[in-house]
Amino acid sequence: MFYQITNWLNKPYPFPATTKAKIIISLGFGKFIFLFLLLFKPFDFTVLEGKVLYYALAYGIITVVMMLVNLFFLPLLLPKFFKSNDWVIYKMILFVVWLLLLISMTNWFFSVTTFEAHNIEAHDFSFFLLVTVSVGFFPLILYLFISERVKTKQYKNIAANILEKKKERTKAYENKSIEKQFITLVGDNKKEEFKVAMHNLLFINSEKNYASIFYLEKNQVKEHLLRTTLTKIEEQTSKYKSIVRCHKSYIVNANKVMKIQGNARSFLLKIENPSDSNNDFLIPVSRNFPKELLFT
Repeated sequence: MFYQITNWLNKPYPFPATTKAKIIISLGFGKFIFLFLLLFKPFDFTVLEGKVLYYALAYGIITVVMMLVNLFFLPLLLPKFFKSNDWVIYKMILFVVWLLLLISMTNWFFSVTTFEAHNIEAHDFSFFLLVTVSVGFFPLILYLFISERVKTKQYKNIAANILEKKKERTKAYENKSIEKQFITLVGDNKKEEFKVAMHNLLFINSEKNYASIFYLEKNQVKEHLLRTTLTKIEEQTSKYKSIVRCHKSYIVNANKVMKIQGNARSFLLKIENPSDSNNDFLIPVSRNFPKELLFT
């Protein structure tokens, strides 16, 4: 049981990346809080009498504002912690706990400063913390659990479909002479060049001001550094359909992708490592990458 929980907590999970996603999630939970308080009036909410609508709306707005502020600004303040490729469920839960604490504090401060004006006795902070956690924590955890399952299944299905289409075109690829040509990659100084056979190229990733080229030589994986950017490499390989940029830091030879893995956060392309079968290469895929490019 402990192992299963630990395993689930360390599963990949997508942190909301786009402005649209952050706004929709914030508005969604704010609306949930508003309707829940308005309809069920929990925790002595009835003492507010004719002001139930006002306070339900106020707490809903506080929820929206706190979520928006943290979704937009915390990743900027703590970029390493919020690194998308390392984001897992336990980090999301920590983020939720932090949100609930801030929302509780803001709700308490708002109540203390407004209840007296309406001749209503304000509760202490522990009460607001209890209310916020009770109303928000379990629905959020349930949402994480369900969405992780749904997203994982969705990505796995898409990955399986892509891999099947890749298999269908394997024989056709083997007969294309253009795919057996050599690629010449030129560095920034125009003097440095690296020539590699198309069928030996595995992938290229960026290393600051260098492009790190991984290729096969006598069935062994080799690496060559070329002083240039990935964008310039992309321009130089644009005529080769199987050489595609799947991530801001990676260009892959789609014909070398042996398996496509999907989890709740994204896709990973598996490229075989003949030098060490226990350490195959796993290449991340950007969310907005057109997956059909892997089998064009």
